[in-house]
Amino acid sequence: MKQYVLFLILFIMTISCKSQKDKNFKEIWNSQDSLVWNQNNLKKLESIADLAYQKDEYSNAIILYSKLIEFDTTNGKYYYNRGYSYSMLLNMNLAIQDYLKSISLNYRVSKAYQNIGINYGHINDSIAIYYFKKAIENDSKNEKAKTLLDECIKRIKKSKAKGNEIIKRDT
Repeated sequence: MKQYVLFLILFIMTISCKSQKDKNFKEIWNSQDSLVWNQNNLKKLESIADLAYQKDEYSNAIILYSKLIEFDTTNGKYYYNRGYSYSMLLNMNLAIQDYLKSISLNYRVSKAYQNIGINYGHINDSIAIYYFKKAIENDSKNEKAKTLLDECIKRIKKSKAKGNEIIKRDT
């Protein structure tokens, strides 16, 4: 199974990568000790994962960050970036799990709370409000979270107003 995952990563990167960083990654795999992962190789793999993330290649980024997490479960960046990638692929549950893990590792706490709020905003504005408030508690200068919070509150008020109109019409 491990060899299959390693082959899959190599295959994906061979197809989608063209930069110098990608050539370095291929050299790792082609070396005789390609299965011996040292800190230097992990840094190169992280560079490739970051490149996929920056190029909006979220499926590839998820695979690569997942591999990095196997080697280092204490790096909040891996969880945060994988969470964002899941979110962009509309997998809200896995995105939220990864954001919560990045928060527990004290990585980009306010932004992670904000992104959880965005994810919940697709489902339930009341829950989204909670997370936007948490984002602002952690960074009072987070203007985006403040804007998103205001938008959620307005949507809820508008929804309640419509609900009241319906009740008044029925009576």
